[in-house]
Amino acid sequence: ILSMRKIIFSVWSDLGRSWSKHKDSLIRNHKDYARFCGADYHLFETDLDYTELMFFKIKKAEELTEACDAVLYLDVDVIPKTIMSFFDAHELDKVCLHQTLKPDWKINLKQMMLIDDDIMGNDYICNTGVFGLNKKSSDLLMFSERLEEAMKLHNEVDANDLYLPNNEVYVSYMIEKYKVPIKDIGMPWNFILDKNFTTSTDACYFLHQSNKLFK
Repeated sequence: ILSMRKIIFSVWSDLGRSWSKHKDSLIRNHKDYARFCGADYHLFETDLDYTELMFFKIKKAEELTEACDAVLYLDVDVIPKTIMSFFDAHELDKVCLHQTLKPDWKINLKQMMLIDDDIMGNDYICNTGVFGLNKKSSDLLMFSERLEEAMKLHNEVDANDLYLPNNEVYVSYMIEKYKVPIKDIGMPWNFILDKNFTTSTDACYFLHQSNKLFK
């Protein structure tokens, strides 16, 4: 009997980031976590700009579900703790990610898009710094197939070009419009440090250092 193939991956594009010096240690941490989970690990290195990279990571996850039974994506600035396997904690038949109440502009744009489809959207946005998929949940989300539709609608409702294209807005829009089943992994699996939250808790499994204040 073949064992389930699991993979954890990240994407790196060196855009002159001030925190590039931490890249190697962050990737070592990801590799250690993958070993802990009994998973493969791969870092995709590209020269994409920030916006393109955000779409690339979801398309790459879709692609990986064709060859792997379970796929976990981590932003490079996500620091996992080797105390629990993501794959043991979550059922990937549903899209696994954390829904947040910020930032407002992403929520506003998503709601504008849904209202255009006569749907009253909720007050959450899906954060894609951490997400898990398998073939079933990827086929339910159909991100690549629905992306052109989402981008076209964005342009229609944002006539003054106030908002940039955004993968989290489009994923959230697709999930609500098409009633895609999700599993909210909760804050412990994507504990975001930013200007609102500046300190972490020992209860978190993944520390997402959006503020880039690495020790």
